[in-house]
Amino acid sequence: MIRKATVGVFLGVALVLACANPVKVGLQGLQSDVNSLAEKIEAGVLLTEQVAALEQEVTAKPAEEFLSNIEELNGEIEKVVLLEAQLTTIGDSLAVLDKSPRATEPLKKDISALSERIEELAGKVAVLREADAKLDELEIKIEEAKKPE
Repeated sequence: MIRKATVGVFLGVALVLACANPVKVGLQGLQSDVNSLAEKIEAGVLLTEQVAALEQEVTAKPAEEFLSNIEELNGEIEKVVLLEAQLTTIGDSLAVLDKSPRATEPLKKDISALSERIEELAGKVAVLREADAKLDELEIKIEEAKKPE
């Protein structure tokens, strides 16, 4: 009796999973991934404020003491910039889901909204790339200030 009930439960779960739209399931997973990446990227965007403050300090007084700060910020920014590859992969996956014959109109709208969010996050990563380039310029400024004239 217990075995029949257990088998019935497993068959019921299998039936529910078989009926689930794979596009919807895939989209939910990608939304979760994007939310996780968004948290990391949003936290990384705050680094641009630190870069701006450091730029003012280095411009006022280009000294070697700032090199360790620059290297530390470079490392933190690089960690966030590397997330762009994951955004690209998710964007590619969304394109595949969008072309699926099982993608209904409401799902296509959700896919489109998530694609827009990915583009927005990619824009924030681009801002971080600019901040990274600014740090490289600051390093050069410090190195030039060290050279005897």
